[in-house]
Amino acid sequence: MLGACLAAREWPLFFRDLKKACLLFVVALCTTNIAYAEDIDLFILAGQSNALGWAGDAAFYPEDRHNLDSDIRFYWFAPGFSSSRGKWTTLQAQEGIYHKGHFGPEVTFARSLKAAGYNPALFKYSRGSTSIAHHWGRPGDGRMYDQMASELKKALLRLRQEGHRVTVRGLVWIQGESDAETPEMAKAYQSRLKTLIHDFRRHVIRHPRLAVMLGVDERHHLVK
Repeated sequence: MLGACLAAREWPLFFRDLKKACLLFVVALCTTNIAYAEDIDLFILAGQSNALGWAGDAAFYPEDRHNLDSDIRFYWFAPGFSSSRGKWTTLQAQEGIYHKGHFGPEVTFARSLKAAGYNPALFKYSRGSTSIAHHWGRPGDGRMYDQMASELKKALLRLRQEGHRVTVRGLVWIQGESDAETPEMAKAYQSRLKTLIHDFRRHVIRHPRLAVMLGVDERHHLVK
């Protein structure tokens, strides 16, 4: 049927165009990430020094016995210290605080998730000695909370532009001591934290039942 439709003189042109089309298809396939698209489980870690890893000297970074770190995506931003420069990298110590850098609870957490069968990606946003009252602020204040939300959206967009399917699994919040500087701040903490969690679920992640884990520092008591 095809031969009947093409005159003899048109066959060379047909094969030339077919060859060109096949070449363009192969080039397109090699320059996109469709073949490498993954289902990713995203977890957010945020807070102050215990989230940052103030006591986590990278000279003592936990040994990666099962070679998991290179398979765990990691994006971090520590205002005033360091960041992954707006890119996804792999689980590692971060620059700052100590000569070889620092690390926090994300290492054990992410490795445990990987071992449990998740395909985890960790977004970490933290800075020591920060309070909701003075530093994180309320939604729309333009302070740390809004900055974190903006950075998270950039990180999510990067993954999705690469063709990955991302499911946000939860928020781990490790913060609180700096909101106990005064009795008034301590009493207002619950309300302020609820406001951030509500906004994060409704307007940042758009998942009203997103799991939120609150880390507790047993070494420093908020109020007695």
